[in-house]
Amino acid sequence: MKIVPKPFWNEDSARISSTLWLPSLNLIEREWTGELVTEGWGTCVRSASDQPITDCLSASTAECATVDKKERAAKRRKREEEQTEKQQAEKVRRFRLYPTTEQKAILRNWFGTARWTYNRCLDAVEKKEVAKNKKDLRAAFLNKDAIDNMGKPWVLETPYDIRNAAMQDLLNAYDSAHARYTNDKKVFKIKHRSRRKSRQESIVIHHKHWSRVKGKYAFLRKMKSAEPLPHDLNYDSRLVYQRTTGHYYLCVPMPLRVLDGPSSGRLISLDPGVRTFLTGYSPDGEAIELGKNDIGHIYRLCHWLDELHSKYSVKDISPAGKLRRRIQNLVSDMHCRIAKYLCTTFNLVILPSFPVQQMVMRKGGQRRIRSKTARAMATWSHYRFQQRLLDKAREYKSCKVVLVSEEYTSKTCGRCGKRNDVGSSKKYSCKECRFECDRDVNGARNILVRCMTVDRTVDKYLHMNDDRVNGLHPVQHPAL
Repeated sequence: MKIVPKPFWNEDSARISSTLWLPSLNLIEREWTGELVTEGWGTCVRSASDQPITDCLSASTAECATVDKKERAAKRRKREEEQTEKQQAEKVRRFRLYPTTEQKAILRNWFGTARWTYNRCLDAVEKKEVAKNKKDLRAAFLNKDAIDNMGKPWVLETPYDIRNAAMQDLLNAYDSAHARYTNDKKVFKIKHRSRRKSRQESIVIHHKHWSRVKGKYAFLRKMKSAEPLPHDLNYDSRLVYQRTTGHYYLCVPMPLRVLDGPSSGRLISLDPGVRTFLTGYSPDGEAIELGKNDIGHIYRLCHWLDELHSKYSVKDISPAGKLRRRIQNLVSDMHCRIAKYLCTTFNLVILPSFPVQQMVMRKGGQRRIRSKTARAMATWSHYRFQQRLLDKAREYKSCKVVLVSEEYTSKTCGRCGKRNDVGSSKKYSCKECRFECDRDVNGARNILVRCMTVDRTVDKYLHMNDDRVNGLHPVQHPAL
């Protein structure tokens, strides 16, 4: 059933809006220091209001930022007692590897043998020559006697555990296909692994082999890397080769380290966009613009990428593949820095869902946005940032991320509540009350008003009852 967007402004919205500071076109820009600006690329603008500021955070948000010292000490002792036990891995860290020519040749053989094992097991299972279980597949394609009978001694040059992991990947694929059919009634056909068609491939490195100083695995710890490799591995890891760029990575699972997080008791509502990646509104008198006009740099690289596609044929490693990776790295760098900044600065982050896939989809052969805007929206990868922010928030106890909707927040006036057609204008102008401000700041502010009055998804963090709303008190503007 299709969900029809509805306007959100009502009496509660007007009352809540009257307690929030109102942005204007002439906000005071503040100097911004810290890792968000000094490290990486991108444009970040920090503005503030000279109006009296209202405190909109409830006591529950401030309290969640302050952890009792006794409780913290008890949890620390409990963690120390459990250090000897193996914790569950909840995140993965990736290390860039720089193998030598000889090491690349060894890894190339390992990848090829793992791919051959996977495909042979798949053929045998599909033809029902071998039962779909570990015992029979190992006897047919992994054990030394079976390999000798095939007359393929080169297979034995690859360690047994790597070939066994490839066979296990096939069984896991069958389990996933069965689960998908059970849940969604969709048939999923398992395909062969192809060196030419696959963008990347991986092999499993068992943790017990990582610290070996002799044998076939001894060279792994000796490979050069962008960051120091771990001395020991507590979990089985994957060595990944990206064919489009020629890069090697070691993906190591790790336990999640939870930190206390910010204790400021602040919140921010965000408005995702294209010209400016994110625009934030904070009730304490601050408006921020993250990635302002940076899409121009990204789009120039995309235009260069189109020219390379017309000049070069498809190859395993091409200039186009390296440029595509460069664009992805720039976007990922901005995602990581912004996610860390939000989680370490604010206790509550309000982020609307931004369905880019639905926005760029053609309905009846047409769509309302032009191709340049659609490409910019897809390149910014707003959904990937949303998932990264949710994942980063797990590492901070006092930071919560709330997903809300943003219908009519760009068209609605933040002062009187009347709807105006903004179009593509950067400035929001209300024909009713003559209110003017930046359209993205107005949208971010309306997202906060909407979630406080209509969605009511943050009731436990905000003053939602009349006594607390009417009794809001001015607070001193924080030093910026």
